[in-house]
Amino acid sequence: MITDKLERTFDAMDVQDGYLDWSDYQKLADRYIQGYGLSRDDRRTRALQTFCQIYWLELLRHAGRSAGWTSTGTAPSRGTSSSV
Repeated sequence: MITDKLERTFDAMDVQDGYLDWSDYQKLADRYIQGYGLSRDDRRTRALQTFCQIYWLELLRHAGRSAGWTSTGTAPSRGTSSSV
């Protein structure tokens, strides 16, 4: 049951290549931002992007990967493929 849920979540999150990477989470944030009509400087936009970055960092940590993240936790530039 848990495996099925995780597989469905993965399928929904993975945009194109069979791997989850930072761009998949950035695209998720972008979909929410556009869906709610938020501006880029809205605090809710920043909070959503921060949530996605922290979630991604935790996935990397549990996977034992650094995958291109800097020691300060800065996300790779858009289009950088850091996959898990």
